[in-house]
Amino acid sequence: MNHSVTSTQAQKTNRQGAVRFEDAIYDRYCIETEYCDVSHPEVQALALELTAGLDSTVEQVRALFNWVRDEIKYVISHDWSLKASETLAVREGCCTNKANLLIALLRAVGIPAAYELLRVRGKFYLGPAWIPMLKDLCDDISAHVRVTVYLNGRWMKCDPTNDSVLSESVSHFNPTAGRAIFDGENDALSFVDPDHVLGIMSPISDGDPILGKRTRKPAIFFQMFNRFLEFGREHGACYHGALEPIESMFQAWMQYTHPGELEELDLTIASMTQPIVRAAAA
Repeated sequence: MNHSVTSTQAQKTNRQGAVRFEDAIYDRYCIETEYCDVSHPEVQALALELTAGLDSTVEQVRALFNWVRDEIKYVISHDWSLKASETLAVREGCCTNKANLLIALLRAVGIPAAYELLRVRGKFYLGPAWIPMLKDLCDDISAHVRVTVYLNGRWMKCDPTNDSVLSESVSHFNPTAGRAIFDGENDALSFVDPDHVLGIMSPISDGDPILGKRTRKPAIFFQMFNRFLEFGREHGACYHGALEPIESMFQAWMQYTHPGELEELDLTIASMTQPIVRAAAA
């Protein structure tokens, strides 16, 4: 038997198999969908602008990741059914919207990317500073969406959720809000406590079923979540005390800056079949 011929044939077969695998990755994870509108002119233009002159794929991923992380303000959305181009237009979005935009930008320059869907403990995964009155408005089980990108022959996780302004304002007392850093070698993840992650589905090529879901929760709940983020952005950097007083401070700030909204929340809660008891302001 001519072992050299056999070895050469095996190597050729392996190479062909590797090429077919890579082609399958590109075919499956560079697709356009209704919500991941890769071919939208604004998505295309931004992707090309941010990656212009960058020779390595790692540099391109880092540029796109950093832009979505910091230029798209993190909010907690009542309606997250936005196309990538719509998130780009409004310059804000929830974890799902930010992940969807990053995936669209990556796919626009031919980099395979996918969604990761996490089942998380809804009352706790946002961190220790998530105050009791907001925990009461959250489901026991919630979802968090981040990105995984196919780079140098392997999938790398990255989470663009926490923008730099939010992170710099509150991460010193709420580490979960820390900003993820993409270095091209390690996963770039936010600091969600692994104990609060119940399961992960990944990689998901089509995120439309996730983006197309609707919540039954009242809009005022999400408005309150975002008021708390607003409060943190404005005052978090100068706060270095214990976590316990934050709720009463937030409620006092709400009465001053957004009068009537706490009362609206109370009325909404009272009208629900299974009311939630909210602690009164101290």
